[in-house]
Amino acid sequence: MSTKPLPKFLQDLIATPPTAGSGVHDYCFNLARNLHAHLPAGEIENLIRSRVANCGRVVTDREIKDAVKRSIDFAWQPKGDAGVRTPVNAPPKPDLQKIERLTADGWRTADLWEKSPYWFEEPACEYIVERLFPGNPLLCCGKTAAIFDTKPFEEWRGQLSEQSFIVPSPMSARTGLTQDGKPSAHCLDNTGPRRFLVVEFDFSKFARDGTTPTPYEPMLTRFEKAEITVHDMCSNLLLRLNEMTPMTLAVNSGGKSIHGWWYCENVPDDKLLSFHNYAVTLGADPRLRLRSQFCRMPDGVRNGSTPQPVYYFNPDTLPTP
Repeated sequence: MSTKPLPKFLQDLIATPPTAGSGVHDYCFNLARNLHAHLPAGEIENLIRSRVANCGRVVTDREIKDAVKRSIDFAWQPKGDAGVRTPVNAPPKPDLQKIERLTADGWRTADLWEKSPYWFEEPACEYIVERLFPGNPLLCCGKTAAIFDTKPFEEWRGQLSEQSFIVPSPMSARTGLTQDGKPSAHCLDNTGPRRFLVVEFDFSKFARDGTTPTPYEPMLTRFEKAEITVHDMCSNLLLRLNEMTPMTLAVNSGGKSIHGWWYCENVPDDKLLSFHNYAVTLGADPRLRLRSQFCRMPDGVRNGSTPQPVYYFNPDTLPTP
């Protein structure tokens, strides 16, 4: 293992851990990925643990160990003097000035609703899901992140509106193997080709501990005085992306966030990554680019009771059944 000083980009990465709500999970993975060439796994875990100890939420040992283990296959390898280069695959940082500029004057939540080509007078979970995933494919859905199953659409009939989560792509099998080698109905191994790319916007003044300010706190304080809500921010930014390429769906999470769905079957991965990275610069959650990541069920329920209404639906973005 090298005893040379760490490359500057790594020193900078270590010195700038995010606060909760600003990508702590991705930070752990990215830091681990770039440290494998310099430190053994145990030391990487200890370093990550020390950097995120005061991030504003509890980062468990399991999450840290998982980041170190998962990142091995993506480990950065220096070549000669290449240690001066910047790391690849690191998610971009939110552009706070651009987010505020776009949101200060522009669309609000009412505009997102009014711009929808299609409205529902009553909850229409089953109709929407069948339109998004025609042909009775395997779907992974869950009432919680821990209570889920994968089965054909026809077996889900009558139950979908009770679910909180769905994987936005058909599954390839009822079960697959997790990275720990355990069978599961929800893992990357049994997630089929990507059908939708989901972008989630969610902004909070404080981390999960309720006291640690996030980078958005000053902006949100100013917006509160201007009577601009977090939902207004999310709606505005989704409509900005909709101008770039037509959005299929926008779903209220039952909380502060809104999930935007883009149909993207057969779109090259590099184009999807470029689009999602731009969304991340506007404050989108970088984790939603993962193909197997749960997103909110359209017209489902959060925690068994809170509605997750559809704000926007454009079936013209979908292929003809």
